[in-house]
Amino acid sequence: MVSMQDIAKEVKATAEIIDTVSRILADASRSAVIEVNNATSRTLSRLRGTHAHGAFAKLPADSIGPFQSDAFGSRSSEGGIATGTTGLVVYGLDDEGTALKISWVVPFIGGNEARAEVTGPNASFYVCRGEILGGNKKVAARFAIGENAALGPRVPDWRACGECKALFFGLDAGRCPGNVARGRRPAIVVGEDGRLLNEPGYGAHQAAGLVLCLPFGVPGPNRESGWRKCVRCKALFYDGYEDRKGVCPKWSAPRPGHVAEAGGHDFFLPFDMPLRPRQQNDWRFCDRCFVLFYWPHNADGDCAAGGRHHPHPFNYVLDHL
Repeated sequence: MVSMQDIAKEVKATAEIIDTVSRILADASRSAVIEVNNATSRTLSRLRGTHAHGAFAKLPADSIGPFQSDAFGSRSSEGGIATGTTGLVVYGLDDEGTALKISWVVPFIGGNEARAEVTGPNASFYVCRGEILGGNKKVAARFAIGENAALGPRVPDWRACGECKALFFGLDAGRCPGNVARGRRPAIVVGEDGRLLNEPGYGAHQAAGLVLCLPFGVPGPNRESGWRKCVRCKALFYDGYEDRKGVCPKWSAPRPGHVAEAGGHDFFLPFDMPLRPRQQNDWRFCDRCFVLFYWPHNADGDCAAGGRHHPHPFNYVLDHL
């Protein structure tokens, strides 16, 4: 499982930036280089920055983009006697009032402190930490914020089907609308009582490409719930509508739609967020058959509703091994 330390390392401020801030603070009696690492899919927007003691030697950036970092300086007051630096910066995370608060204390006498806290209605989406390094005179304070969902559990072994381009569970090949076992797609015949008289002769999905991992159980920003495995065809489909379940290639009249696996996971899929290492984007929801499919290869894909998949605008981002 990915750790907070792993995520923070991906966005660590460069040594050049930190060195520049350090030179600005060279003549201060007490100082701190403050590093803020944003390991979330949201932009951190600075709401305010204040000092109880001291002042900024280099101002914090107005904003820190997703998976970006910033470094700034805090110093004791010029001409002050036996003073340190104590500061606070607050960043907004969304329009609902969720905020990251970071603070530091580098006293003239006593121990150093670094604190980080997320407050507001969506605070449970995030995890943060603060640490302070160095001696009593010149210190480095590092803060990082990430998303709990990025650290949560995942189910591996999901694969793209090389035939229909849908995402399916690779340990159970299911049925593929692009793989017709008898060489042609047979007509579907339904009896007077509504029973299916000839099940379409679809073959199994054919695994291709990366081994993908789907997150479940932990909500977060830009993460959509309602994604389930179909017990019939084994594809991942959107189960968020009560009265619509798409079209499943292994269906039984009078219910042509997908059927969610009883007791299966409710997957929370990230969408419209920056691509990180070991991730693949361009997965889309087909608003005809309701599966998740790989958009770049759709030119020769197959939709269970006929023809090619039709993409919804959300761009889903999946982890891979």
